[in-house]
Amino acid sequence: MKIKSIVLIGAVLSVFVAAATAQNRTGSPSPFTVHDLDHDGMLDHYEYGRMFSRWKQHRLHTGKPEFSDIDEDADGYITEEELIKTLNRQLRLQRRVRARERRWSSDEAY
Repeated sequence: MKIKSIVLIGAVLSVFVAAATAQNRTGSPSPFTVHDLDHDGMLDHYEYGRMFSRWKQHRLHTGKPEFSDIDEDADGYITEEELIKTLNRQLRLQRRVRARERRWSSDEAY
């Protein structure tokens, strides 16, 4: 289901964004750094696919945003900033979907 996918992706995104923010304060590696295998500060197609494969193994997501949707400058690499920006957009979408679901549920109760 599309709504379930959005909710699951949103959960993953919120964990990723929280961990990336915590990394800035603690100095421990961020999820982005862990998946940046060549440590060049960017994810290529292989690293991006591998990141989502791992998330799928842990059942943290059911769908994967297209690489080209995240790679805003179309240079063939995803920077941490591009990924976080996309994840934040997905999280906002998930919150809107949840708000709508609650509204529809309360409407049905009447």
